[in-house]
Amino acid sequence: MRRALHGSWISLLALLLLVLALLGWAGWTESGLRTLSRLASGRLGPITLTITGVHGTLASGFHADRVVVLQRRAEVDVRGVDGHIGMLPLLWQSIHVHDLHIASAQVVVPSVPPDHKPWKPHILIGLLTIQVEQLHCEQAARGRDEQDADVERCARHEQPCDPAALALCVQRGPQCTDQRG
Repeated sequence: MRRALHGSWISLLALLLLVLALLGWAGWTESGLRTLSRLASGRLGPITLTITGVHGTLASGFHADRVVVLQRRAEVDVRGVDGHIGMLPLLWQSIHVHDLHIASAQVVVPSVPPDHKPWKPHILIGLLTIQVEQLHCEQAARGRDEQDADVERCARHEQPCDPAALALCVQRGPQCTDQRG
């Protein structure tokens, strides 16, 4: 009985050390970041995610040349992404981004959904939360179908962009207007 008890807490401790080692490898090495981006690229529930040109580390700062999110109601193409992610919140399924810089972003919202079915918005998986403290976006455009109707969404010259405004634009579709004033 005593041997089984010791074996169970030793196994639990070994499992905890393995999780911490994997988190350290993924967060503080460039090969870990590249592996994570390769694993994340592809079909994730209702979205298709493509991440290219990744270098750096999650904890010390990363860069992605291009991030493309394809979803039934919107296509988001983001280029020149730089940022820093908090490592500890990843343990409780939260992505906490300290600062994020985007060179350009384009949101294309089809005027009519391809399948004409009613839609309940959901992108994130289960209990996953994403929080961004600071977001800087140099240029953003909103297109409708294949048209590139440029609409200024983010401030120029390093002024912060409201992350909720870009999310609101995706929800509202082609009728979106800038709410910052």
